[in-house]
Amino acid sequence: MSPARVVLTRIALSLLAAGGAQAAQAGQLECPDEITPGHVTLASRGEWQPYVPHSLPLFGAGMSAGPPASEMQLRGEPLDAKGNGTSYRFGGAGQDEERWLVCRYGRSGEFIMSRRLDDKIRQCIIRHHKLVAGNPRRIEIRCS
Repeated sequence: MSPARVVLTRIALSLLAAGGAQAAQAGQLECPDEITPGHVTLASRGEWQPYVPHSLPLFGAGMSAGPPASEMQLRGEPLDAKGNGTSYRFGGAGQDEERWLVCRYGRSGEFIMSRRLDDKIRQCIIRHHKLVAGNPRRIEIRCS
């Protein structure tokens, strides 16, 4: 007999801070520090009852060339040899795709919140600051 499996038919993540379906404008952007259990909705089939007991802390941020389901993560260019940040440039030859900010949550980034950016944005710089115990992860995101 095979082990029981929980089949999630959909994972819907929503935050009031996400600002609806409107694209984010240039300037300083922020990933929320955490996703609380109230922000996560899990739907399942059958008798399984999903439950999210704890908040999920911010793990990291990046960019994608489409919505989360497209899984088109962009690599970007390192800002310096120490890996203190990444620069993403848009609008070059063959780069007419959508621009999305991707915020990852959990111990290893297993939950994703993302938001479409305005098509006029040509560059984003993401800096992951050193993690300080007891404090939320600090990530600086600036787009122009």
